[in-house]
Amino acid sequence: MKITEVECLILGNQYPFVRIYTDEGLSESENAFDVCRRY
Repeated sequence: MKITEVECLILGNQYPFVRIYTDEGLSESENAFDVCRRY
């Protein structure tokens, strides 16, 4: 599995919602602040 794109969506003071796109499709995770900082 290879990551092709990462979207970090931050609304207000809430934790970010992260969408991770891979060569196998879309994977979504909530409250993944470390992922946003990494990319």
